[in-house]
Amino acid sequence: MVGISSEGPSHGKKAEESLSYENPEPPEAHKRQRVSRLLIVGHIIVLSIILFVLLVAALLIDAACKNSCLNVSLTPIVWWLGVIGIIVYALYEEVKTRNIIFGLADKGIYVERGIFSKKAFLIPYVAIQDIDIERNLIERVLGIGTVIINTAGVTHIKEGDSIHIPGVVNPYKFARDALSQIRATHKEGAVSKMLAHPEIQQIKESHERFMNELKDVKESLEGFGDNIDVLEERIKKLEDNYLSMRDKLLYLIELVETQNTKIKEMSEAKVEERAAKRKQTSKAKSSTKAKSASKSKTKKADKKGGTRSNKTKKTKQKGKKR
Repeated sequence: MVGISSEGPSHGKKAEESLSYENPEPPEAHKRQRVSRLLIVGHIIVLSIILFVLLVAALLIDAACKNSCLNVSLTPIVWWLGVIGIIVYALYEEVKTRNIIFGLADKGIYVERGIFSKKAFLIPYVAIQDIDIERNLIERVLGIGTVIINTAGVTHIKEGDSIHIPGVVNPYKFARDALSQIRATHKEGAVSKMLAHPEIQQIKESHERFMNELKDVKESLEGFGDNIDVLEERIKKLEDNYLSMRDKLLYLIELVETQNTKIKEMSEAKVEERAAKRKQTSKAKSSTKAKSASKSKTKKADKKGGTRSNKTKKTKQKGKKR
């Protein structure tokens, strides 16, 4: 048996009694299900196994009692009684289980059953604590199971705190869908409690007052419909003009940016040219200085040579005079 919890808050019996319904409206046709005939097939398989065991036992008894005073064979008796019993049981289960209808309604799980007198009731989602799934080996092979709904003690259900729905096809999917509905109802209950808070009620009332004032303003503006249409046309024209002006401004901004980039490139080129010219002028000045220095050195050497030659001439003239 596998249990699936709803993870919802617990409630008292009074709340559950107020949320439990007798003779409710059934859910939509596509949401209603009947107990699968595979349940009867599983029961027939079990009874056939039991009948097989009884036949083997009867055959053994007949073999042991051949030489005895019993002239009656047990094997055909067991066979016919077993076959008749299986047929009667299958018909009874067909009538009983096929009259069980269940499904997921908006407020709870709908269950309807009964052969001669039908009874329908609704298990509220708020009253469901958890859902168990019970399956034997044959039911696992056939893909069915029994869904056990554990409630918080709904008083009008005579079966106690759990409701069994046998022969449910794909019971895990049914349980998951039911639990999603249970969680949704718990969330709705929490939201309703939150909305019942006095501060939220004040906000709601103020919102309603604001909406009423808006309605009054709309009613007062209904006579000015033509003027509003004219204003809307003017606003559209202004929007178009604004968009065209914006496009022009964007175009001008792009032009200015391109010009700025060109100016920056030109200024960088001029700076580089000026630096190259400065380097050339500095080189020329240094070369001229070197030339002037060499000329001054040669002139000084020539002057020194001239003075020496004059001195030698003077000494020669003095010697001649003597």
